Amino acid sequence: MTPRPVIAAAIVDSLAAPTHLLCAARAYPEELRGKYELPGGKIEDGETPENALRREIREELSIDLTLGDEVLTNSGEWWPLMNGRLMGVRLAEIAFTTSAPHPHRDSVIKSHGPRTAHEKTLPTHHVHSPSPSDPRSPSHALAGHQVPRLGDSHIELRWVPLESADTLNWIDADFDIIRQIQEICRARPRQ
Repeated sequence: MTPRPVIAAAIVDSLAAPTHLLCAARAYPEELRGKYELPGGKIEDGETPENALRREIREELSIDLTLGDEVLTNSGEWWPLMNGRLMGVRLAEIAFTTSAPHPHRDSVIKSHGPRTAHEKTLPTHHVHSPSPSDPRSPSHALAGHQVPRLGDSHIELRWVPLESADTLNWIDADFDIIRQIQEICRARPRQ
């Protein structure tokens, strides 16, 4: 029996002119804890990849997405994972809403809740973001978009400049995908 495929989102700050990627550090299993991945999950029976991706991202990050192009292998296929499983990847940006606060690129959302029996309970999460006068302060590209929320699947969410995204400690299956995302985004115009 073929394993159920998975779908993941490469969430960028702007589909038109991407400069940053939202990177998620896994909470579990223990051997992958702290390694970065693209958020997403399994496609349920009868579900389209697009609907599965929207559902998974709502569950994991409490945001809605505007979907962009697929990120495929150089041969135009989904990405092979272990045990014959395939992963589809879509570029995406956080959907616009007029009532949402401004999320900060260069923000880090970290979990301080217990993820193992050996950890202490602290506040669930906090956000580190630059002050408006900081040169790393975000442009207005994300104004009006929803703010991702840290769930149980991840211990950290981080907006990372695309050109340095491949320097993070990615799970092995995602590293080549990150390089392909960088290549696709480099080919897009900068604003």
